[in-house]
Amino acid sequence: MSSARQILVVKHNPVRRRMLRVALEMEGYAVVEVGDGRSALTAAAQRLPDLILQDLVLPDVTGLELLAHLRALPGGAELPILALSGFAGQTEEARLALAGFTTILVKPLDPSRVVETVDAYLSRGPTAPVGGARRVLLVDDDPVQLKLTGIHLRELGFRVSTAASATEALRAAHKHVPDAIMTDVLMSDVDGFQLCFEVRRSPKLATVPVLLLSAYYQEGADQDLARRVGANALILRTHDLEGLGPAILQAVSDGAPAPTEEPSDSVKLAHAQGVVRQLERQVSVSAGLARRCTVQAAQLVLLGGIADALSRKSDFDLALRGVLAATVDAAAISKGVLFLSDATQGPPRVRHAIGFSEAEEDALADFFGHMPFLEGVIQRRAAVSIPSTVVSPGISATLLDRAEVVSAEIVPLVSDGKGVGAIVLGARRTDVASEDSVAFARAIGNQIVQSIELETSFRRVAESEQRYRALMEGANDAISIQTSDGVIREANRRLEKALDLPKERIVGHHIGEFVTAKREPSSPVEIRKANGPSLLMEFSDTAVEVGGEKLVFSIARDVTEQVRAQAHLMVSDRMASVGLLAAGVAHEINNPLCAVTCNLELAARKLDATEQRLGSAARLGEVSDEIRDAREAAERVRVIVRDLMVFSRAEEDRRGPVDLHRVLDSSLRMAWSEIRHRARVVKDYGRAPFVRANESRLGQVFLNLVVNAAQAIPEGHADVNEIRLRTGERASDGAAIVEVADTGPGIPADTLQKLFTPFFTTKPQGIGTGLGLTICQRIVIGLHGEITVSSEVGRGTVFRVVIPAADLEEEEPRPVPAPIVSSGRKGRILVIDDDEKVAMAVRHVLLPEHEVRVLTSAPQALELISSGERYDVILCDVMMPVMTGMELHAELTRTAPDQADRIVFVTGGAFTPRARAFLDDVPNPRLDKPFRVESLHALVNQRLA
Repeated sequence: MSSARQILVVKHNPVRRRMLRVALEMEGYAVVEVGDGRSALTAAAQRLPDLILQDLVLPDVTGLELLAHLRALPGGAELPILALSGFAGQTEEARLALAGFTTILVKPLDPSRVVETVDAYLSRGPTAPVGGARRVLLVDDDPVQLKLTGIHLRELGFRVSTAASATEALRAAHKHVPDAIMTDVLMSDVDGFQLCFEVRRSPKLATVPVLLLSAYYQEGADQDLARRVGANALILRTHDLEGLGPAILQAVSDGAPAPTEEPSDSVKLAHAQGVVRQLERQVSVSAGLARRCTVQAAQLVLLGGIADALSRKSDFDLALRGVLAATVDAAAISKGVLFLSDATQGPPRVRHAIGFSEAEEDALADFFGHMPFLEGVIQRRAAVSIPSTVVSPGISATLLDRAEVVSAEIVPLVSDGKGVGAIVLGARRTDVASEDSVAFARAIGNQIVQSIELETSFRRVAESEQRYRALMEGANDAISIQTSDGVIREANRRLEKALDLPKERIVGHHIGEFVTAKREPSSPVEIRKANGPSLLMEFSDTAVEVGGEKLVFSIARDVTEQVRAQAHLMVSDRMASVGLLAAGVAHEINNPLCAVTCNLELAARKLDATEQRLGSAARLGEVSDEIRDAREAAERVRVIVRDLMVFSRAEEDRRGPVDLHRVLDSSLRMAWSEIRHRARVVKDYGRAPFVRANESRLGQVFLNLVVNAAQAIPEGHADVNEIRLRTGERASDGAAIVEVADTGPGIPADTLQKLFTPFFTTKPQGIGTGLGLTICQRIVIGLHGEITVSSEVGRGTVFRVVIPAADLEEEEPRPVPAPIVSSGRKGRILVIDDDEKVAMAVRHVLLPEHEVRVLTSAPQALELISSGERYDVILCDVMMPVMTGMELHAELTRTAPDQADRIVFVTGGAFTPRARAFLDDVPNPRLDKPFRVESLHALVNQRLA
């Protein structure tokens, strides 16, 4: 029988359910067993079985209700469903048969009969419709047999009508004469022989063929009696009902024979004797069945207790020994031994032995010298009797003699299609090879295997539970198990720590009590803590089904620092972009500004010389004032550009002595557009030491504080509001103190506690990021300083920054500029700048004293020098489009190193990291645009001296 055929057994009694499962599995069927209607529907919906054995009494639904649900499943209408009924009344059985069950099996159930019935439904292949629509009247007082036989004949193409008694059959036959009558022999009111007599005596029915059907009438006298009463044939009923169709067709073809004689005393005597023989056979069979049922009942009790015993005892091995002892006792045999294979795939080992001496137990280790034979039996997975024709006489004699028994049975233990061991039973007097004994040993073996598998599964589950607990409790992430609607069932320690709550305050509560917003995949969500600042957590949810219940396995990772770092990187990247833009803007401003300042200074000098020569200062006074105003305005532009350049170097972290007052003034100038309409600025500068810091980062801190102070004050009434900058020195350690105070509305106490929390802002959405003060705090702490805030509602707010003073003695000495002296000689100067106006301005400044040549590209200069031209000083712009000053320096270093040493780099702002690094590394002097005329003269004269 194919193992692919699946049987669904639906019985409330677990012992009887197990009995049916064992019997069916021994025949190769796959069995799914359930104890109630709900489980049956679930199992059938997951996979429709090939056949269902269903109890009529279930704990949750009636058998007829379950039947209706099963028939409603896809494919359920044609599914064989066999009812298991304890009702003795034939009327009730007939009613159930008509309700939609394929057939009814009446309890007490003989497992062999159940298997035969299942085989009859599942082994029967497609049948040819040979009946030709002939009408057959089927008579049987057993509703099960009546149903089964009727189904079989209909499948053969006969039109079948049924009768449950001889009286009912005669009435139906006179109403509609059939083509043939098939009747059971032994019935309660009138038996089949008497019914055949009555048919032959009826003029209307005398020509109708009659076939007698019996499972017991098999002797010659029975066949002779059938012939004498006018039956066409006496047919043996088999479990597969083979031969019924051909017999009916033969009877219809032959026609009805006449009775050989009237029902004389001799015929009646033969009839009575046949009935007696039939009853004797039934009594004999019933007695045998009764004995088998008694033994099976005892065995079932044992089977039912095995699992309980194995599950109750903490020592599984001790429980196994108890099971083996109970098996030997229940089977009324002498000895038993349990062999089990281990995970090493070595030979099976003796797990327990009952009834053997110590010497015999030692010899059992290699199965009395025949371990390969035992391994072969286990691998073949087929029970072997000793002695038998399948075992060599030599092996049989050795095993029986060494074990001191007269017969033995080896029953393999099979798990998942593989042999995993064996039970060996031996007896000195009892026949252990009988069908019942072998079946019992197989059942015990199956139960032991399943118990071992169950114990293994329990152990694995326990180990898995331990691993799960260890992983869950040791995880760095917060883990919870929730219902599908968000109620927390379980939480680990990390979640307790994240929420700052004990587990009993978390389990049973909805996740929405702790989450401030709806969770979105891969999006951080704010989590409220019982105490302290909230957290940002990223959830990963996985839907799982456990025991039919849908749950959510949720992992929450604390990404507060990660998001904070990402935001800081984003701001830093934005600052770097702004710095790059600022450097570019400064460079573009510095070039024309350099030409403006140089030309203004030259104009001022020429104006002074003209006044001295003409002696008409009054007439030129207005022009002189205008030039002076223009120079002051240009100087203001130069300072603004310089302040802008501070932020172009924000990505650097080089530290040195920083003048706080210079940084504060620069920050005020940068924030002036925010301040001017809101408040006046008061500089309350005291004695503040230099601090060791990065000027651009410190400028970022003070710019943020000044802008925040300005934005805290509403626009208008700038005359009554003020922003005060105080500086000083802390007496205790000499650290520098900077305070930024405003006369704004002040900050409430609950808001004051959150000011340095990332992403917290009091500004409207889209205006503030909530990161400014967090970044300020990080910068100040990075300088080993501290930043604090105090505020009074209605009075204003004060931010206080304290930074350790720089140790100027440890700082590298800055080069002292040489005094401006005349070179005493006229030099050859080469000016290289892509901005022609700047180059010409430099030429005008230097022409009176030196020979000056102007070029607007570095390749031109390289070509001249390569041809042999030499210069005392080369004033070269750093950033040029075709060839940069850096590339020119590198090429001259290779081809004309003396000229490379004479380069003075002129820059309007080295706004690339490469250019900045280059200027820091080369020893050549550097002149920043815009420069003063005196500075240019001084630098050239120094190079010429």
